[in-house]
Amino acid sequence: MKLTCIMCPLGCELDVVTKGDDIKVSGNTCLRGETYAKTEQTRPMRAVSSLVKAEGMAVPVKTSGLVPKDKIGDILNELAKISLDKYPEFGTVIIKNILNLDVDIISIGY
Repeated sequence: MKLTCIMCPLGCELDVVTKGDDIKVSGNTCLRGETYAKTEQTRPMRAVSSLVKAEGMAVPVKTSGLVPKDKIGDILNELAKISLDKYPEFGTVIIKNILNLDVDIISIGY
């Protein structure tokens, strides 16, 4: 399998060969590329950015860390339910420990 590493601006082209539990990675210039490729094969993780409503405006929010890729839809469904009474300050925790994933949803707006 071919992957492009997204862990730094280099964008290394990775070759990933999986045989059972053994994962071989080549093409990476640093350890981050190998870690990224192995994680993509075993448990893909992503950061999530979205919008929630507050005072008739859209508030940009994001996860405080990475979440399993297969949980993104569930997170977006939870965010769609949110309507805040006032516009939050930058860095305000909007949802603590969303879906028990050990990450928070925080505001990244003004």
